[in-house]
Amino acid sequence: MSPYGPDDHDPSQNDLIKDATEKEEEMKISDKQLVELKSEFPKEALSIDNSRGFSLVSIKAMYVIERLNDVFGIFGWGYEFTEPNLHENEYVTKVTLIIYDEEHKPYHTIAQYGGKKIIKTNHTDAYKSSITDGLTKCASILGIGHTIFKGQSKLNGEVSKPAPKVEDTTKPKPQGDLTEVLNFGKYKGQSLLQIDEENPSYLPWLLEKGDMFKEGKNQELRDKIEQFLDNQRFDEIQDD
Repeated sequence: MSPYGPDDHDPSQNDLIKDATEKEEEMKISDKQLVELKSEFPKEALSIDNSRGFSLVSIKAMYVIERLNDVFGIFGWGYEFTEPNLHENEYVTKVTLIIYDEEHKPYHTIAQYGGKKIIKTNHTDAYKSSITDGLTKCASILGIGHTIFKGQSKLNGEVSKPAPKVEDTTKPKPQGDLTEVLNFGKYKGQSLLQIDEENPSYLPWLLEKGDMFKEGKNQELRDKIEQFLDNQRFDEIQDD
């Protein structure tokens, strides 16, 4: 029988409450960690992903893993995934990112679905990539690569204007000048839309490497291509 009456407080209970409160505070992701999670990636961490039929900037999976290691420690996080299932031409899996406390007990979990289409009958790459896609999406909820998922990063390392936001969903979003025709190069006489459908990596390559855009040349055409690609990224963000 407890020596304390109904209006008294057992000091041992107070200690337990205090310990639990302190433990909860310790388990929160600190402001310093949030800043580290959201820090920009170097140019070499980015790549062009054409697997969805158009060009997107993405983060290489190893850099996402390295960022998690740097912030939480090699043994401070982990992940689980369901067996990737084949749906039509794409592998889909559910990935759960787990953040551990000092006693290696889970205290934060984030789950997202990842997917990857099969390219040229290569099932192995699609199978593995569906898992890394899910892990990358989980990491994005912590702020990793947030500018890339917002469509604000380009492969050349420069930060572009944010993708357009739709204020009123009843209004159609701007599509840019899809009828703009190139008058040079291997796709001379074709529109931006035709070029992107035939070779999604060409326009991003042209902006980064094309001699016609050096030293501020052909700025009007550059602006039109950038607007077109920004709208393509906007479509991807909406689909996700």
